[in-house]
Amino acid sequence: MADDPATLPPKAHGLGIAGMVLGIVGLVFAFIPCLNIVGIILGIVGVVLAAIGRKKSPAGHQGMATAGVVCSILAIVIGAIWWFRLANAVNDGVGGLSDFAKQLDQEMQNGNNR
Repeated sequence: MADDPATLPPKAHGLGIAGMVLGIVGLVFAFIPCLNIVGIILGIVGVVLAAIGRKKSPAGHQGMATAGVVCSILAIVIGAIWWFRLANAVNDGVGGLSDFAKQLDQEMQNGNNR
């Protein structure tokens, strides 16, 4: 009875599982500043693998591949959002330092004129 084909679980497709794992790991990295680019890269690879796995899986057995596509897309989007936020923060910081340097230079020149 244990070897009856009707009771055996369906074979999981490796590409779908790989895409899902990469999507989940990519999601974790997407939230870590300075490592979110790794999450974006893992998300891109995860989307490709999960899409291929979903296409090759028989109907009704595409759940893990679909989850891989969703997780990978979320990793790409969240990683990109955090990447742009980090770049904007660095740009604001550099701009603030530039303004400070200009103000300091002005104060030093005004001090030399006295």
